[in-house]
Amino acid sequence: MFWIFVLLLLGNSQALTMGTNVDALKLSGTIGEIYAYADQPAAFSVSAPYSIADIKQAGDNAKILLSAPQCLYGTEEITIVAANGTQSAEKKVYLTHEPRYSCENYIFARPQVQALSIQKSMVFSSEFDPTKYSLEITVPLCAKAKVGDTVVQKIGLLNAGASGTFVIQAEGEHAFLGQDAFNLQAREATEFPLIVKGVQSGRKWIELSAMRGRQVVSEARACVEFEDVYKAELNVPKKIEAKQCGFATIDAVIENKGTGEDSYTIKSDYSAPVQVTLKPGDKAKVDIPINASLLRLNENVVVISAISRNVEAVAAVVIDVKPCEPLVVAQISSVYSADGNEVNFTVEVTNEQDTPLRDVSIAVEGIPAEWKVSAEKKTIAPHSKANVTAAVLRTTEAEASPKITLYSGDSPITQKSLEKIPAKPSLTGRIFEGAADNAPWLVLAILVLVAAFMFVRTSHIVSEHCDSQDDREKLGNIKDEVTKEGYVEKFKP
Repeated sequence: MFWIFVLLLLGNSQALTMGTNVDALKLSGTIGEIYAYADQPAAFSVSAPYSIADIKQAGDNAKILLSAPQCLYGTEEITIVAANGTQSAEKKVYLTHEPRYSCENYIFARPQVQALSIQKSMVFSSEFDPTKYSLEITVPLCAKAKVGDTVVQKIGLLNAGASGTFVIQAEGEHAFLGQDAFNLQAREATEFPLIVKGVQSGRKWIELSAMRGRQVVSEARACVEFEDVYKAELNVPKKIEAKQCGFATIDAVIENKGTGEDSYTIKSDYSAPVQVTLKPGDKAKVDIPINASLLRLNENVVVISAISRNVEAVAAVVIDVKPCEPLVVAQISSVYSADGNEVNFTVEVTNEQDTPLRDVSIAVEGIPAEWKVSAEKKTIAPHSKANVTAAVLRTTEAEASPKITLYSGDSPITQKSLEKIPAKPSLTGRIFEGAADNAPWLVLAILVLVAAFMFVRTSHIVSEHCDSQDDREKLGNIKDEVTKEGYVEKFKP
């Protein structure tokens, strides 16, 4: 029973069959194609004694690319096998080779047989005799260029056979021939330009074929290696402002003006790096924050750079740093010493920043160069206040109109003009100035003494020179005026 079941099963299974589009080929060059097919899914393999086979399979069909040695002469037998695991089928194809030009050492295959059918393809010929026409194409080494460049290669032609007219064809995108038709005598040589435009990066192959009618006389491959162009443009504002206690934000724009994707690191001496990846033609806006407390007051030139493995772009921005508010002078006062020789200035400074205010000092202007100034320096902690003082020693009697400037390091914080310092008074001036300010009774006493002196003096003059009754009466009236109580009251404070 078992054997009967096996026989029935085998009898019902369908045998694998295969075929090819040709039974024999005659190549004008070294490259050929064979198409194989099977009636059910199968895997194809090729056995060739001289040629190299490359199989591209799609389902139950296969395209077999054959590459033969240049000096192979004769016919080789190629075996194509289709197998699906349990069954297999094979087909023999005969490939005839005739070199396009003479060789010093030929590779002889088995004796030539008549081709049964010829594939209609540009790389095959059914009526070509290589002893009659032979054209050699010489191409240079693979050139290197940048994307966007136009490359011109000189291609050489040598007619090693009979005289004739030949047409050159080029297969490849953005490839052009400067001349495509040539009438060459036997052993005549010439050249023509091959023009290739670089549109994208990579190696670009151009297939060249020399035709006589529909027959391929010769073929060659030229190539150009195109490399990407890397270029970047970095734009930043020319000038921005910032407070010293805050941040300056730089709006940078990076643009990829090359032909390949690139990654950039955008940075400065005062900011953390930022990574950006851009495709060709793309641009991106990058905000670069910079701590303004790291910069000095007034204008600072900050350099921004965008660096990749292939390119570097640089731009500069001017950051104008302003003092922070509130950074206030709460009180400015000047105090004279008792003898008037020294003037002290005191400034109370409030620091509302988050960073220390360093080397705070007072500079005094508008005073004679001979006067001596001594000033202290202080560091004021964040969110605190402190008094900063300066002393001026007067060495001349000149007056002055002082103006003080408060500095933090070399950067000015604020300025203020003060009241005029009067000229240094003389001795008499000091007495009367002190009497007027501090001793009003002394003034009254002096006036009384003067009046008494005048009274005595007048009495003496009258006694000596005035004997008339009228003179005595006048003198008595003056005495009454001077000594009466109402007159003295006018000088009381």
